[in-house]
Amino acid sequence: SQQVIAELSGGENPSIFLNPDTNEYTDADDYLSGNVKSKLQKAKDAGLRPNVRALEAVQPAPKVKDNVRPSIRGAWMPESVFADFLTDLGAKDPRVSIIASQGMILASSNGLKETEFGSQFKNSQKSVVELFNSAASGKPITIWVTDSKGNRSKNETATKEVNLLVERMAKVFNEWAWSNETRVQQVVDAFNEKMNTHIPRQYDGNKYLRPVGASPSIELRTTQKNAAWRIVQAQSVLLDHVVGAGKTYTVITGAMQRRRLGLSRKPMIVVPNHLVTQWARDFYSLYPGAKILAATPDDFAKNRRRRLFSRIATGDFDAVIIGHSSLAFIETPLADQQLVINEQIKELQDVLNELKKKKESGRTLTQIQEKLQKYEGKLKELQDVRRDEIGIDLEKMGVDYLAVDEMHEFKNLEYSTAGERVVGMNDPKGSKKAFDLYLKIRGILARGGSVTGATGTPVSNSLVELYTMMKYLAHQDLVERNQLNFDAWSGAYARTETKLEYTATQKLKSRRVLAGLNNLSALKQLYEQFGDVISMADLKRIHAEDVRRKNAKDG
Repeated sequence: SQQVIAELSGGENPSIFLNPDTNEYTDADDYLSGNVKSKLQKAKDAGLRPNVRALEAVQPAPKVKDNVRPSIRGAWMPESVFADFLTDLGAKDPRVSIIASQGMILASSNGLKETEFGSQFKNSQKSVVELFNSAASGKPITIWVTDSKGNRSKNETATKEVNLLVERMAKVFNEWAWSNETRVQQVVDAFNEKMNTHIPRQYDGNKYLRPVGASPSIELRTTQKNAAWRIVQAQSVLLDHVVGAGKTYTVITGAMQRRRLGLSRKPMIVVPNHLVTQWARDFYSLYPGAKILAATPDDFAKNRRRRLFSRIATGDFDAVIIGHSSLAFIETPLADQQLVINEQIKELQDVLNELKKKKESGRTLTQIQEKLQKYEGKLKELQDVRRDEIGIDLEKMGVDYLAVDEMHEFKNLEYSTAGERVVGMNDPKGSKKAFDLYLKIRGILARGGSVTGATGTPVSNSLVELYTMMKYLAHQDLVERNQLNFDAWSGAYARTETKLEYTATQKLKSRRVLAGLNNLSALKQLYEQFGDVISMADLKRIHAEDVRRKNAKDG
């Protein structure tokens, strides 16, 4: 055993590496991909010279000025850049605090002075520091007036004027950031350190996938083999495949291979209610000898549920197939719910401590404390809630692999934002079924299980949907980039502006809209960690390659 490990981990190109996170050996393909920047630092800290040498060779190519877009909401940027901007605006001794995990950029100063650069933002109601804080948070300013009777009302004209200045400041900041070579280098270095962190892993299904037990009459395409092999290898995958790419056979093959190799004991596949029996037929078509349990929504009726849950828990099934609406009937383990809420509490407590350390006070501190109290209350409620009388939750059923077909049906996941809602954004409160899936996914992943989502439309209406998919399937990557919070994520990647649009009654109204995306290369790096993307163009190209390969083989 030790001799084999020595052979595999030795030489110029080792096949395995000792992972300092787990103290176990990992294959080279896996170890030398993902967040290689973080892995390199950990390898240096652990003194693993072979790891350091290999990781240094695969670091992402440094980005240059043309690849980077600064933003007044970008919490990845140095505090000193924002402080210099405020100085040029006329702020005396500006102090900037960045709480990256929350996307918070807070500024204050010891007074103001007139500057030529700052004069363009002169306003009788608000100072340049207040305008900056509004632009950095994405939260518009409201100007209130009080009449002689003490009634408070919104001053529409003054509010509009001040927010036009806020928007102008955000645009001017981008130009200002690139106006000095020293500052350009600061911004680019920060981007390369914090945002240029990942490289994708390649999955070769033709080379490695061996679908034992599959019907010889059905031949999988290369795209399906690659994706199925990815399901076997990766902890979380999103099959972002165009309609017609064959996601059903891909998920079935991946689940069966995980089961055959002992990576998963009990796969569960969640599909639209009306497709449960269709999926069962497809499963038997591809794997005629498979043992599956297909439970329709009728099987989840109260008088049948206990028997069904017992069958799932005690049966040795290759897969359990259920409908979307049925998933909520399966109880989420208490420990999984506590895991998510405790994470929120710890994060908010860390933010609170950081704010106090930086001697911040006022409304921001109060808001964080209120959020903290809310989650602590939720945690207490969990202890008192009455559990399902059947007493068989997802973990007790033995489910350690979850695949969700048409995952966009669960896109309405809750999120919190201190900024203004952009047109088309989902309701921050989210839906119960989306949060229930999130808890189940987090629990399965925390126990070492795996998750696969499948959809042809991961993003249909709103940028929030892209963030949602990342929160489901790239949780740790978001944490490592300090972008788990929506404001931190949108501050790094979203570009918004105010536009005048006609309402249904043909009246002009200013609305906050998504104008585009910033730093797409960094966003793409994150998405590639879990997103297996196949477009129609990819499908045609790879099919042509398959045909040419087959023709060459057959002569």
